[in-house]
Amino acid sequence: MIFACPVCHEALLLRDARHFACVNGHHFDRAKEGYVNLLLANQKKSSDPGDSKTMIQARRLFLNGGYYQPLIAAISQLLPDFSNDGAILDVGCGEGYYIGQVECSQRYGIDISKIAIRYAAKGYRNVEFAVGSAMNLPILDNSVDIMLSIFAPLDIAEAVRVIKKDGLLVKVRPNSNHLFELKQLLYDTPQTHDISALLSDMSDRLRGIHSEAVTYTLQIANIEHIQALLQMTPYYWHATSVQQNQVSKLEELQVTADFRIDIYRLA
Repeated sequence: MIFACPVCHEALLLRDARHFACVNGHHFDRAKEGYVNLLLANQKKSSDPGDSKTMIQARRLFLNGGYYQPLIAAISQLLPDFSNDGAILDVGCGEGYYIGQVECSQRYGIDISKIAIRYAAKGYRNVEFAVGSAMNLPILDNSVDIMLSIFAPLDIAEAVRVIKKDGLLVKVRPNSNHLFELKQLLYDTPQTHDISALLSDMSDRLRGIHSEAVTYTLQIANIEHIQALLQMTPYYWHATSVQQNQVSKLEELQVTADFRIDIYRLA
């Protein structure tokens, strides 16, 4: 177990099936769905932080359609075999789709959204999930073999703190043409993603060891899946209601999936 007490940062131990505790007597209950809430009140910027329920449900529907399976396959091929005792942590795991597909004996997911973690815990029973902030990870120092950060905010200092020496950070971000056709439908002057600063946020302790693009065309002929893709992106919510309605009526959509995978090793 790699969870740390969010109050005193000592190791959290599972005392029984429903209760976590540290040596200083701080207690945290496991919810009936199986997750534990390690987000302190003073770490919240709102009463219900994270993505909205609509975005979470839309993303869940779309991802479960298998449209990003080539990305999962590419990530899995790049990961070393930690089938015995390695720990993989997905920071900003959302509904747990990506960590749920990775093969590893110890899988953990953290997200600031309680709604997302509730879905994750229900869907992937063999993964340990916790509500927590990426800016204050409730994770022990030097405890993570591989950290995943897939389309999610990440505090680099926290990543360096929790990743083991020689451990890996796998960062997945939109590449320049990701969902560009969708932008063309929603914006008058669509722009490609600016990827010039992708490496500028890395610590000098994280050395880039691999980078690759995963690019393919998505053919979506299910109107519910098209609407889910629209609602899970920030572009849709920044568009006007007229633009939203026009795109929501589409019965088929061809769009580019364009991802960038960067892998870093902790020195």
